[in-house]
Amino acid sequence: MAGRADRVGAGEGDRVVYLGIGQRRGKHGDLSSPSKGFCTVRFDDGVPLLCPLKDCHPIPRRPRPDF
Repeated sequence: MAGRADRVGAGEGDRVVYLGIGQRRGKHGDLSSPSKGFCTVRFDDGVPLLCPLKDCHPIPRRPRPDF
């Protein structure tokens, strides 16, 4: 399960959408310290949450402009 962060495609500092249960479902946050199937998500209002990594969906970053 240690390779789960690679399969999800999210690493520390990436933006994610939390898709787990509770009132925070669908909220955006920053992923930090993913390890052994769990991670901490710090939401935009500053509240951190320890959750399973499978509940976090990475938000793709925009590519850099070519000009």
